[in-house]
Amino acid sequence: MKPDVQQLLLKQPEHKLKRVLELRDCVMQTDAALTEGLSFGRITFFSGGKAIAFICSKTETDYTELGFFNGASLTDPEQVLQGKNGNSRRLRMYANEKLPVRQIRKWVKEAIK
Repeated sequence: MKPDVQQLLLKQPEHKLKRVLELRDCVMQTDAALTEGLSFGRITFFSGGKAIAFICSKTETDYTELGFFNGASLTDPEQVLQGKNGNSRRLRMYANEKLPVRQIRKWVKEAIK
């Protein structure tokens, strides 16, 4: 884990840190070639130098989001990805919700292509 990512994680409130780490691990374990860094104050995931996804966790909200830069083109039959801004779409997750690991990994693989 890069030092700048570690510094961002240290700033997370305890109640959100677990969810951020779960999302990060889920994405990073999907493909060994993925890298991470900070972009616009968010943990951002890269494939071949191209930003594909990000985690947005604001201290003033009770949810954490996993966003996809090309989310509008991802397969989302249940329409759980939110957003109308350009191509990006976000999955909003609350602490008590079960992480949809299988679906997230499908989206990450799709975003890499």
